[in-house]
Amino acid sequence: MNLLDVNMRFTSYSHKFAEEVLNSKLSTKNEIVDVVNSLSFPTLIQPKGVGTHLNAELKREFQKKEWKVNVQIHPSLKLTADFRKDRVQIEAQFGNVSRYYADIFKFEVAHLSNTADIGVLMLLKRKWSNKIGSNIASFERAKQELEILKLITPMPMWILGLEP
Repeated sequence: MNLLDVNMRFTSYSHKFAEEVLNSKLSTKNEIVDVVNSLSFPTLIQPKGVGTHLNAELKREFQKKEWKVNVQIHPSLKLTADFRKDRVQIEAQFGNVSRYYADIFKFEVAHLSNTADIGVLMLLKRKWSNKIGSNIASFERAKQELEILKLITPMPMWILGLEP
């Protein structure tokens, strides 16, 4: 971590009681929290490089904790999950909001394929996603939309809004 980098913290939203379900896998949940708390927000990187930096840090930290990386979601589809362990699937989205919808789709495919029980979606809080660019996925937007879409999104999802 650079002296000018700042450690991350998060706000969460539990869609369909995801956090309560995740508490039954407390060691897995604690690994997720530990990884997020270990992340640094790069103050010296150009805004468009923040997502790349955070994704690289997530990959490194989850691999240390023996999470599978780029896991195939379904044998007939060319979709991969960012991370998976103990039937918990994680997607980190620091790019265009259209990719967030693909992540929700991947959670539902994994759920219906019986390969994951809980989805964890990591996004930046709106204040920080707006600094990266326009129409970047944000925690607030995901929370609002999932509340509206709850009837068609059966998989429990723990949504994490990251900020320095």
